[in-house]
Parts: sequence; C-alpha cells; structure tokens
Amino acid sequence: MEGGTGFPGYNTVMPKSCGTFAEVLRQNGYNTAWYGKNHNVPDWHNSQAGPFDLWPTGLGFEYFYGFIGGDTSQWAPALFEGIKPIEPPHDMKDYYFDKDMADHCIDRIRLLHAMAPEKPWLAYYAPGTAHAPHHAPKDWIAKFKRAVRSGLGQGARRNSRPAKSAGSRTGRYEVDRAFGRHSGVGFV
Repeated sequence: MEGGTGFPGYNTVMPKSCGTFAEVLRQNGYNTAWYGKNHNVPDWHNSQAGPFDLWPTGLGFEYFYGFIGGDTSQWAPALFEGIKPIEPPHDMKDYYFDKDMADHCIDRIRLLHAMAPEKPWLAYYAPGTAHAPHHAPKDWIAKFKRAVRSGLGQGARRNSRPAKSAGSRTGRYEVDRAFGRHSGVGFV
C-alpha cells in the first residue's frame, strides 16, 4: 500500500464499514480462502505484531496462503499461511510458487469436499507471476519466446486474421469497440 497519502480516503486503509465479498459469503455458509498475492495490507501493519484486521484472514477469508505486498520472488517467496510466516521448501530444486499455490488450493478444495461435500466454497486465486518481478519458469519463457521476439504487435496482427476471415470487421472482441479503444489484447 505504498501509494497511501495523508488525505482522507487516500490512506489505503479500508474502513470497517466496508465489508468484503468474502465476509458476505462466509456469513452465508461458504468456506473462503485466498491464494497468492495480497497487496491490501498497509506497510505499517505488515509485521507479526499486527494488527491483522486488514490481512485476508481479517477480511472474511478463513484461510490464506500467499504473500503480502505487491511482489515477491516466485522461486523463494516470502510466504504466509494465515498470519504465520513460513519458509518455502528449500529442498526442491524446481520449486515454483505458482505450482505450489495451485497444489495448496487443490488440496484444500479436496479436503473441504471430503469433509462437507454440500458446503459451498470460494477460492480467491491471485498469482504473482504477472506482477513484478515477472518471474516465469524456463519452459514458459521458451514457449512464448518466438511471439515476444517477433514483436507483440506482429503477433496480434497474425492472431487477428482468423477472426477477420470468420466475419469480424476488425478482428477484435466486441468489448474493444464498446469502449472505443484498441487495447492491444483481445484478438482471437
């Protein structure tokens, strides 16, 4: 919450009067969990001394597995389970947080289904890969290297051809036209 200022409404602190969708679902019988990036905790709340009311577990999420702040290493992340800091496995040479996070999410869903199959659940899933420092495994880098090397604009033009041949005037999704802009994404 690095962008907070001293001006009212711009201090990055969510007031208690603002409920979260997770709190509403939790109070209506859902199990709730947050996985991945949490950039909602103000810097001055980011310690084991708390307070923890703006951490996911204070905002209606019964379970949290992820990192606090905008970014972290995807190979050696600063992880938390609930409010407890934990170490990633150091003995796995190919450890990658996105895979670990997916495994934790799947395991919890299986556990919940085994214990209470009729009870609804929410899994809020926010991977950190798409945020700085943009760590990706080598196999993913290799998969997309050609597209990046040829230029994203070239790839977008190449990918719009099938849509145009199928009858689309621009090759873009309708949402681009609705907002009156070309976003650089949304090609089919």
